[in-house]
Amino acid sequence: MTRKQLKFVVVGDGACGKTSLILAQAGGEFIEQYTPTAFDDYAIEALVNGKTVCVTAIVIVIVTY
Repeated sequence: MTRKQLKFVVVGDGACGKTSLILAQAGGEFIEQYTPTAFDDYAIEALVNGKTVCVTAIVIVIVTY
């Protein structure tokens, strides 16, 4: 049986909570301490309606000058 894959990109200003939101949704707790990242990705496996789904989130920070 093949696994379903879901990929999405989260884009936004720095320090707005993109990474904390993803980690909280992945089953952890919301992290309030700010650790700067410019690009990061996270992958988890979840069971949805009896099927394994691999979810990948890519986090990109928008930098304006």
